[in-house]
Amino acid sequence: METVIFLAIFNMIVLLIAIKTKKYLYTITPEKQWSKEIEEFDKNYKIIENIDVDNYTLGSGHLYEK
Repeated sequence: METVIFLAIFNMIVLLIAIKTKKYLYTITPEKQWSKEIEEFDKNYKIIENIDVDNYTLGSGHLYEK
C-alpha cells in the first residue's frame, strides 16, 4: 500500500513539473528568435550579390590552373 501511495505522489509531482515547464516551452516564436540571424544572412547575401566577378582570373600556383 505504501508503494502505491509513493508512486501516485511521484507521478503527480512529475506531472506538475511537466505542465509547468511546457507552459514556458513555446513562449518565444521562432521569428523573434531568429530575426537577428535572418537579418545577418540577408545582409551577407546582398554583399555577395554585389561582388563583381567579371574580371576574375586565376593566379599562378592555383590548384585548378591548367
